[in-house]
Amino acid sequence: MSGIRFELRQQRRKCPTCGRLVYLNRHGFYRRHFGAQPDGSVRLCVTSGHAPPGVVARALRSLDL
Repeated sequence: MSGIRFELRQQRRKCPTCGRLVYLNRHGFYRRHFGAQPDGSVRLCVTSGHAPPGVVARALRSLDL
């Protein structure tokens, strides 16, 4: 496993929606995770699959956006 890929897999960020520490996937996006809703139910968090705020994900860097 390459060093860069290993670093991204070990990188965690705090989710701005649910407040959990979530690992980033190999492209720099939040991994799928679940968060508690105000009504007490547990659903897929809306930030799952999105890049952390202020960070350009590796997948987007390759597109030069």
